[in-house]
Amino acid sequence: MNRQEKNQMTKRKIVESALREFSKNGYRGSSVNDICQNGGVSKGIVYHYFDTKEELYLVCVEECFTLLEAFIGKDLINWKGDTEEGLEEYFRRRDNFFVQNPKYQNIFTEALVYPSTNLKEGIREKIASFENLNKKILRNMIENVDLREGISVDDVIEVFLDYQGYINSTGNKNGQENDFHEHEARAKKAISILLYGVVRR
Repeated sequence: MNRQEKNQMTKRKIVESALREFSKNGYRGSSVNDICQNGGVSKGIVYHYFDTKEELYLVCVEECFTLLEAFIGKDLINWKGDTEEGLEEYFRRRDNFFVQNPKYQNIFTEALVYPSTNLKEGIREKIASFENLNKKILRNMIENVDLREGISVDDVIEVFLDYQGYINSTGNKNGQENDFHEHEARAKKAISILLYGVVRR
């Protein structure tokens, strides 16, 4: 094993320990000391690869959203079937990702719902690609729907993003698993109401 491979293994060991710690205790409740102790690495080694706890956390956030984006897949951008079935498939894939990768669930929720103030800009950059995928999928789904006169695809996307921002800003901020399921249920309901309304026709 060469030096580069050893460096990659050490860095991965640190990230794995950080993922466990951030998933369990969140950014605020985690410390570099705990990451070191639980990962069996020294603080000097951690700071050799990462300048701050914030940088290490953002690496974990980026990994979560990059893997989730790949898991959802770009094929939904070109979904040509029933819109409601397409949205069900989208949320099914999101749910399946976290069933298979539970260590990312709380990191996902914390990053979206209650990030620390000093992390908001960094998180926005790390999740930009995932959010762009969401917009493209939503645009494709809406384009398959016969919209009311005077309502454009851009109007629907703008309203949904505004409502999603509201959902993200009203989390319980307790870091519990219920926050994730509540967030997903509210996001799904928001799209349903936005597309199909609330009045029985």
